[in-house]
Amino acid sequence: MEQLELIVERKKVMDHLHKLWKSEPFKNAMKDSYSFIYKFCQKVSDYPIIFFQYTDYKIERPHFSAWFNAIPYRHYDNPVQSDLYYFHELYHRNTLKYFPFHLGDFDFFSWMEKMKNNEIEASIYSEVLIYFILPELRPQSFKDEIWADRFLQEKVSVFNGFDYPDTISKLSNQTLYNNHFPYFVSGLINQRRKNVMTDAIHLKDPIEKRNKAYDRNNIQFMWIWERNAVLIENAMSEFYNILRFEKDRAINDVRKYALDKLVDFLSMHQLGNDPCPFYKEAKSFAEVFYAFQETYQFLIYDKKDA
Repeated sequence: MEQLELIVERKKVMDHLHKLWKSEPFKNAMKDSYSFIYKFCQKVSDYPIIFFQYTDYKIERPHFSAWFNAIPYRHYDNPVQSDLYYFHELYHRNTLKYFPFHLGDFDFFSWMEKMKNNEIEASIYSEVLIYFILPELRPQSFKDEIWADRFLQEKVSVFNGFDYPDTISKLSNQTLYNNHFPYFVSGLINQRRKNVMTDAIHLKDPIEKRNKAYDRNNIQFMWIWERNAVLIENAMSEFYNILRFEKDRAINDVRKYALDKLVDFLSMHQLGNDPCPFYKEAKSFAEVFYAFQETYQFLIYDKKDA
């Protein structure tokens, strides 16, 4: 974790995001102040943020740094894949909630549930909903079939396997997205939950098998963090507490103070020649992640050399 860019001012965060997007659909959406993407970026800019370069790509790539308000730069040959990556990480950063704990009172299983729910939601938005929001993305993203295709092509209803009122459940996915967005999102979340909660032996669909495996991978991440997750939670709770009022978020000195305090915390946990904060957890999860990648042929599209 090096070459940290501490972006403090709201306008500078927005300027940075304008430059971050690589694909035409995302760039065009940023020209429309009423678009979903523009409003999403406005929410990002509500708080100061860290961008950085990897020191050790292999160790840090699976390290979930969006959890502590730090987004790593990655290089993709495909501009849409690049934008989907940043959208996913920034969605985490926008939506994760934090709760301060006394060191002896950390409720690990509640924290685990929070992290699982956030990952499901971020995946729903960046792997499915984004293609309804920006339909022109799909032909430019991945050549192979993806989980979203079954919903985009109306092969599977988002309500498949669940009881919803007939007036809703018989509508097409596109109609639900257009006219009943909350139902549409809840349906997708239920589909993903059903997928990851189904015993793997009963899953015939290779995409759903991989989703299930990815969920197990995330659970291993949480167990690795069982001891030190409380430290991140408390530091991030303090960061957001400093900036809890709009009047404080409007003062650049206060924004800088909150971000500097967070950076000091991260520096304190990046020891000696360690390439990143919480290196022990990063290294342990990297071993899990790459074993998972090898087992399930999970493709990595970004490049080591950005």
